[in-house]
Amino acid sequence: MFTEIEREGIEIDGGTVTVLSNTVDGVGRHGILVEGGDVTIEGNLIRDVQGEDYHGIRIEVSGVVTGNEIFNIGDRGIEARGGAAVIVNNTVCDTGGDGIRTSAASTNVEIRGNTISNIGNDGIDARGVTVTVASNTVSACADNGIKSEGASHTFINANQVYGDGDAGIDLDNAGTFTVTNNIVADSSVASILIQNSAGLHNFLYHNTLVGSATGQQGIGISVTVPGITITLVNNIVVSHSVSITATPGATLVVSSTLLWGNGEDPTGGTLLLLPLFVAPAQQNYHLRPDSPAIDVGIDVGVTSDVDGDARPIGDLPDIGADEVRLSTFLPLVLRDY
Repeated sequence: MFTEIEREGIEIDGGTVTVLSNTVDGVGRHGILVEGGDVTIEGNLIRDVQGEDYHGIRIEVSGVVTGNEIFNIGDRGIEARGGAAVIVNNTVCDTGGDGIRTSAASTNVEIRGNTISNIGNDGIDARGVTVTVASNTVSACADNGIKSEGASHTFINANQVYGDGDAGIDLDNAGTFTVTNNIVADSSVASILIQNSAGLHNFLYHNTLVGSATGQQGIGISVTVPGITITLVNNIVVSHSVSITATPGATLVVSSTLLWGNGEDPTGGTLLLLPLFVAPAQQNYHLRPDSPAIDVGIDVGVTSDVDGDARPIGDLPDIGADEVRLSTFLPLVLRDY
C-alpha cells in the first residue's frame, strides 16, 4: 500500500514490469507513472490523487492497463501518451478531467469494457491512428461521453452512454468512422455529433439514440462537415428536438431508420413508429417483444448487438442497438408413474 505520498505513488522508468494489485491512496502527483519500458498495470486500486494536473494512471509508452479501480482523481483517470494503448475493464469515477484519454502520439488504441461515471470532462477522449472504443458504459460526464479526435480510423461499437452535458458520441476529426450498436440517451446537445472533418464515406448502423426519457432534447445526429457521405441504416432516433441534421454539402443516405417523438424529422428513408422500449424511465432501451422495430431492418453484415447477442435472430435484423431474444416457455407436465 502506498499512502500519503507527496509525489507519485509508483514511478517506472524502464524495464519489463507488471504493476499488480497495489493500493495507492492520497498521493500529491500521479498515482502510477510509467515513463519507459514495457508495462502491464493490472488490478490496482488508486484513489484520492490530489493535484489538479495529475492522473490516476499515466503511461508514456505502449502498455496494457486492465482491471484497475480509480476514484477521486484531480485530473484524468487514465492517460496514455504514446505507442499502442490497451485500456480494458477498468472502473473510473469522480475525476476532474477526462475519465480515459489517449494522445495524438498513440498508434493503435483499444478502449474496451470500462465503466466510467461522474467525470469532469469527457468520459473517453480517444486520439491516435486507429481508435477502437467498444463495450464501455459511460455516464454523467460534464462534456462528451465518448470523443474521438485526430484519428485516421475510428470504430465505436456497443457502448452505452447516458446523461452527458454535451454530446453522447463526438466525432471530431475522427477520420473514417463506423459507429455501430450504441445506446445513447440524455445528452443535452446531441446524441451523435460529427464535426470539423471526417473520412469521405462513413457508417452509422444499428444505434439507439434517445434525447430524453421525459421529453425532447438536443439533436439526434448532427453533421457539420461538408463534403462527406454517411450511410445511416437501422438506427432508432427518438425524443429529440430535431432527429437528424446535416450541413449543406454533406450527403446522408438514410434507410430503415425509426423516428418517433422528435420535434422535427427533416429526412426521408425512415419509419415513424413508437419503438416500445422495455423501461425508458430506468434507462432500459432494449426492445419489447411487441416492438415494431423487430425483424424489419436491412442486413448490413452486423453479426451481434449491444449485448453481444447474435444478429439477426429472425429472418431480418431488428432496428436499433438491441436484437430481441424471444423466449419460448414450454408447459411443465407432471406425470404419475
